[in-house]
Amino acid sequence: MLSIEQIKKYRLVLISAAVLLLFAVVWQVGGPEKKAPVAARAPSDKITHAEEVIDPRETWTNRLAQRSAETQKHYEESRQKQQELQEKLQNLQEEIGTLRRSHQDLLLQKNIEASSIKETSDRKKIFEPMAHLSLGLEEEVGENTLKKHVSTYVPA
Repeated sequence: MLSIEQIKKYRLVLISAAVLLLFAVVWQVGGPEKKAPVAARAPSDKITHAEEVIDPRETWTNRLAQRSAETQKHYEESRQKQQELQEKLQNLQEEIGTLRRSHQDLLLQKNIEASSIKETSDRKKIFEPMAHLSLGLEEEVGENTLKKHVSTYVPA
């Protein structure tokens, strides 16, 4: 066996030999069979429960993609409904505008007719023989002219 003095003298050689021996053992355990790393294998279409527990990122990505597609579909449907409602609202506003215009035209015609009827009735009243009462001075009825007594007037 080696004495302590000899170990101290050859310690650098002994440490490097131990490291080389360790590398040789590791290399031999790896053997001629080369195993493919986990990331290099082909991805399978189906994910087993064990893989999901180990690496859930793919399932999360699939869920997010599905929710994104559903949200996009919902957004498109609501956008289409909004456009339909805006078109209906615009059509209703146009109908209301035409109804208001026609209503205003009818009111204008009624006012014109009412004013023309009123004017004719007023003309009839004007041209009818009228009875005038003058402050108790003289009363004339019919087509005769009204005679006034100027002597009874008070000058202003």
